[in-house]
Amino acid sequence: MLTTTPWTRLKSRTLELVIGLGLLLVLITGVVYPLDDTVGPAADGTRQFQGRTIALLPLGGSSLYQLRIPDPDITERILLILPRLAEGLLLIVALAHLFRLAQTFRTGDYFTARNTRRLRVIALTLALIGAAVPALSVVTTQLLIDGSPLMPAAWITTYYPKLSIVLLALLVAAAAEAFRRGTHLRTDTEGLV
Repeated sequence: MLTTTPWTRLKSRTLELVIGLGLLLVLITGVVYPLDDTVGPAADGTRQFQGRTIALLPLGGSSLYQLRIPDPDITERILLILPRLAEGLLLIVALAHLFRLAQTFRTGDYFTARNTRRLRVIALTLALIGAAVPALSVVTTQLLIDGSPLMPAAWITTYYPKLSIVLLALLVAAAAEAFRRGTHLRTDTEGLV
C-alpha cells in the first residue's frame, strides 16, 4: 500500500466524480429518454404529421432512405429504441466497473485480481457495443420492415460495426492483461520480502 497525500486523494475523488457524472448522463440519455419515448406520445425517431404519429427509421446506414411507420404500436416502439437502449445499458455497465476501478486509486492498490476482472468486463462491454449493438440494429430494422411494403426487398439494412470501439475494446483487453501480469509480479515480489 502506498501512502496517499491530500492531493492524490483529491485527484482520485475528482476522477470518481467525473466518472459518476458520466454514468448519470448515460443513464439519463441512454436509458431514461428512450424508455420515455416508448411510453410517451412519440417514440424515438417519430414525428407528428397531420395529427398522426409517424415513425421514421433510417435504412442502409444513412438518412437517405427512411421507413415510415404510421401510428407505431408498443412492439414497434420497443424495436425502434432497443439498439439505443442496449447501448446505454452496456455503457452503464462499463462506467460502473470503471468507477469501481477508480476507487482503488485512492489506496494506491492498482494491481489486484478485481481490477483485472473489471478491465476484462469493460473490454467485453465495449466489444459488445462495437459489434453486437449494430447487429441488433440490423435485426430490429429488419423486424420493422417485415410486414411492410418493403418486405420483398429482403435485407435492406447493412451491418456496420463500430470498428473504433472494437479497437478500443482490444486496447482495454491488453491493459487487463498487463494488470494481470502486474498482479502476478506483485504476488511474487511480496513473497520475497
